[in-house]
Amino acid sequence: MSLFTFRTVMKRLSTIIGISFYKIVILLIGLIFVFWHQTIHVTSWKMQILLFAVGIIVLGIPHGAADLLVASRNSEHTNANFSQYKFLRIYLLRLILYAILLWLNSVVGLILFLILAAFHFGETDLYLLKLNTWLGKLVALFYGFTILSFLLLCNVAEIKPLLNAYSSSGFATDTLLMVTQNSVFIIIMFIALFLTFGIAYFFKYGITKKQLLIVFAQSAILIVILYNLPLLTGFMFYFIVWHSTVSLKNIFSYLCKNTSLSPSIVVKQILLYSILALVGIAVFGFLGVMFSSAESIVIFLIAGLAVLTAPHMEVMHEMYVHLRK
Repeated sequence: MSLFTFRTVMKRLSTIIGISFYKIVILLIGLIFVFWHQTIHVTSWKMQILLFAVGIIVLGIPHGAADLLVASRNSEHTNANFSQYKFLRIYLLRLILYAILLWLNSVVGLILFLILAAFHFGETDLYLLKLNTWLGKLVALFYGFTILSFLLLCNVAEIKPLLNAYSSSGFATDTLLMVTQNSVFIIIMFIALFLTFGIAYFFKYGITKKQLLIVFAQSAILIVILYNLPLLTGFMFYFIVWHSTVSLKNIFSYLCKNTSLSPSIVVKQILLYSILALVGIAVFGFLGVMFSSAESIVIFLIAGLAVLTAPHMEVMHEMYVHLRK
């Protein structure tokens, strides 16, 4: 099949089922990952780490490196004065405060990260819903928790050594044991809550049955992919291939529509801030001996994502508020 024919088929499929063309391509990539891992070659732990690290560099960091541009655009919508230096000071202060929280109480910091990440994932994937309402927020939150539960609780064996290296506290060990013993119940609970609030949203705000089915179908395909992938490959697929790509597409649409900014200018700015972020990560990692083992690399990267989540989520949340308008 030629590339032209493939693109034509995918676009027709996109029109029929109502899911964006690029999202169908990403989901297809995820299903190829599953096929490869399940039938051709089991992805080794070292290869997972390599793919995860490369993905963070290529897409993960760049999608967060646009925060300054997005924040500047947000201020234009509210007619507020924007100071680049003030934004960076506040942004860095929040990073430092969250890093301190992770250092002082790793369990509380991790739980907060999961809550913020769940809502951020839900808001990104479902941003066209009325998320300014309490019902919309609950749909987004439990959508995110459903995704995270399949990603994490279906790979408990791989999480245990990471969590043990991350925190040696007895409370963390007891919490992990409790979650492990009740993993199936927790997954079912999150699915039930997502479906319940999703259907309630359907009746309250009158979205079409097709829109509701599209949300559930997209979620189901993502769940199937994550269920059948190992921890880091699944995390790499969802956070990097899916979430970062969707976010970057929304960011470019937001920044370049009805403004003097061109896509090339946005790309240059993102590359600049991505390089600065990578230099900072490298310096901090080597000073903290974070690259001494495979587990420490993974923990360091995930902790870095956790620290970045809170300020990044706030900037993106405001962007999605304006996009919905």
